[in-house]
Amino acid sequence: MLVKNIVLALDLSLTETGYAICKIEKGNFEVLEFGTIKTSSKDSMGYRLQLIESELIRIMQKWHPDSVVKEKSFSNRNITSTQAIFQVVRIASYAIWKELELVPIDYAATNIKKTLTGNGRASKEHLMEKVKALTNSEPTNFDESDAIAVAYTYYLDKV
Repeated sequence: MLVKNIVLALDLSLTETGYAICKIEKGNFEVLEFGTIKTSSKDSMGYRLQLIESELIRIMQKWHPDSVVKEKSFSNRNITSTQAIFQVVRIASYAIWKELELVPIDYAATNIKKTLTGNGRASKEHLMEKVKALTNSEPTNFDESDAIAVAYTYYLDKV
């Protein structure tokens, strides 16, 4: 069991990356901060990736997490979307390694949903309700809710 751990949890996306900083201490789970890194489709890909990288670095320098967890990225039928998300995954992985020398731990979305709701195909609304109830937090969008859910799944894995 973990004695103390600051966890950075991520729901990576090119448009709205959700993040959560959580503390696991002596079997307790506490959400310290959460938010969304937003980029505009009007900006270049390079600028958007740089913005995500710099925000992740700022968060890591502020909190010095011991672990990083993320929702596992997947490929879909839209090749453009798939390429974009994997560019975000690469830049995030690079920033995490550069700052912390850590490799993120992946959790599949179905695993996260099943762990928190009992149903691997639960809706985002249902998952958000469970996140709010289990963590006493008030995420404002699904990206933040998903990031907190990843952290909570990690917590349950470790206790």
